[in-house]
Amino acid sequence: MAVNNPDCVSTKLMVGNMTIPRNTCTSYSFSSFANANSTVGSDQVLPYVQGAYRYDLMYYGINDSNLSHQSFVLNITGSQQVTGGWGGGYSIRYTGNKLLNVSFEYAKPSHYVVTHVSVYDIPDRNYSKSYTPQQQQVVAAALQNDTVAGLMEGSSYYVKVVYPHGSFRQNPTNQVQFQQVDGSRAVDVDVYNATAAVAYYQVGNNVDVECFNPDGHCLTDPWGVNPDAGSVMPPLYVTVAYPGQWSLRILGSGNATGVSAPFAYNQTFTGTGNTTITVPWFSNTGAVTLFASAQKVDGGTATLQLTVNWIPPGIPGDPGDPTTTTAGFGVSTATVYDYQVV
Repeated sequence: MAVNNPDCVSTKLMVGNMTIPRNTCTSYSFSSFANANSTVGSDQVLPYVQGAYRYDLMYYGINDSNLSHQSFVLNITGSQQVTGGWGGGYSIRYTGNKLLNVSFEYAKPSHYVVTHVSVYDIPDRNYSKSYTPQQQQVVAAALQNDTVAGLMEGSSYYVKVVYPHGSFRQNPTNQVQFQQVDGSRAVDVDVYNATAAVAYYQVGNNVDVECFNPDGHCLTDPWGVNPDAGSVMPPLYVTVAYPGQWSLRILGSGNATGVSAPFAYNQTFTGTGNTTITVPWFSNTGAVTLFASAQKVDGGTATLQLTVNWIPPGIPGDPGDPTTTTAGFGVSTATVYDYQVV
């Protein structure tokens, strides 16, 4: 299916005996998950897509004289090669590229049959990328952090982008994204401008996801990659605004997993005065429910205020809307936070 903007100019791409209508303001999508899974996931097409660096739906069409006969064109990027370094610059090459012209027809409900596949080799693509001395300072500061360096062990990474990233906890930052070579894993690191210290980091996957209603099944690009696999979420910040002595317990359920020092889930933290606690946050996949319970430990009655800031997955550096809960303590313990990420 296509989405068109009449103000955009149309062109045609000639490849082999194919003429592909092109429009920079036109995007295509499969009509359903069954439509895509039966065709892209077929024995004739899947070997070209599975394991490819990326694939892109360039065109999707329906035969006006016979609506059961349809076709699409896939632009497949085979693999990525990166040479050089962030100090002197990178050379990035994409090889094994192909265009697939796929014809298919409707067979029965939720099933389509591929009737023909034409494969065209297309040239390699070559790019270069370099960074200014100021950007290189950000990269160097990020790599000096042992935790950040450890997140990239076992694979090759290159610096995909460095840019000003607003502020984190009211302090200006720059962000550097380390992208896995010929893979989808990405490590995002924010570095404070003033101190060159790492403000926070998160690990995710550069994966395009398209989900279909009403079944909820999703397609991913690259094909079959779990977009949440190995994800490392940013830390959870809990600010306790109470001048006396207090005790705070953070619980993670669902897919939350604990992390060792300095703090871990399912542990009780104690302190005196207004304090911000940083709880490292790791989650591999799915929804997570967080609970925070607060307790006064110095006797008497008072008000304990907890402000919980959560940085949602996929929105690096954006703290979203802080949740502030104020609880009066005539009792020793109260649950002040219950939040689910969906």
